Amino acid sequence: MASKTTLPREILQKKYNNARAYLLIMIALTLVNIVLLMRGTDKAYMFSASFPYFLLAVATFLEDTLILAVCGTVAGISLLLYFLCWLFSKNHRGWMVAALIFFIFDILFLFGFYAFVESFPDIFDILVHIWVLYYLIIGVKYGAQLKKLPAEDLHPADDALDDISANSSSFRMADPEVKSRVLLETDHLGRHICYRRTKQTNELVVNGRIYDEINMLLETAHALTAVIDGHTITAGYDGKAYSYICVDGTVIARKRRFF
Repeated sequence: MASKTTLPREILQKKYNNARAYLLIMIALTLVNIVLLMRGTDKAYMFSASFPYFLLAVATFLEDTLILAVCGTVAGISLLLYFLCWLFSKNHRGWMVAALIFFIFDILFLFGFYAFVESFPDIFDILVHIWVLYYLIIGVKYGAQLKKLPAEDLHPADDALDDISANSSSFRMADPEVKSRVLLETDHLGRHICYRRTKQTNELVVNGRIYDEINMLLETAHALTAVIDGHTITAGYDGKAYSYICVDGTVIARKRRFF
């Protein structure tokens, strides 16, 4: 049965990444609002979750140490859950569904709070919540479509290999002093192969020299390739859960990634 999805993988991934970005912004601004509240200021950003903020606002108003401690713990746990949803949704689409459920609860809490205090909710606050809800729904929708797509081939195409007749030229030496995160590394055929991330750039490093790189804020599926002494070395991320290193089309190293 043919898939109903007409959008290419790159567009689906971009839309999903946008949803994750909005989720992260919401988490950050909620944390900022809580800090401002604890400092006694009335200023608050609207692009945030209501539950942890109003919970602490009520506890602060009551001026009870025990209630403030309990509400602070609950608010902290709710923010942590949102953060875990953002962190793990990169490789596991189900966490985006969890974020959507949490935010629906947040909207219900918002209406319940205003009903309790017998006040009409701020229309801009409602619109912002609808905006965030929309992007979380988009994330769930396109995350599900990404999950249905067939796995990408990690091996370079045979015709692409046939076109390669010379060794790849390295870009430059890999600076050992630069702060980087090693995603995967291995030794093969007398060479040390390292796949790493430096700031916003993923790099393929062989024997201390950078042969390929790609710059991206949020990582999506990609492959970095070098041809050295007739051997094709490929390192990258499958867009779902694994970093990998291939030599001549054979996976020689693979590692699960959680974020």
